[in-house]
Amino acid sequence: MLFEKASPVGWDFSCRLSRSGDKKPAWIACRSPAGYSDLQAGDYVFAVRSVDTDGREGRPTSYAFEILASGKNAAPAPDPGRPGTRTR
Repeated sequence: MLFEKASPVGWDFSCRLSRSGDKKPAWIACRSPAGYSDLQAGDYVFAVRSVDTDGREGRPTSYAFEILASGKNAAPAPDPGRPGTRTR
């Protein structure tokens, strides 16, 4: 995930990636780009929030997306330039 830093110098970020139906994980320190690998097919929500120099946390922003199954029986990947894309 790539997000742009839009907060004052010295502030940090915390992120979390949750899969639909699973318990939301704890927030962890992160920076852009945040990388994740070996994700299984399913619906996910990536969230990021700023943390100021006094430790106060900003309101999170999130991005929902779906990872499609791969292999012989997988549905074709959506075309982001056309209606019907599965990215939310």
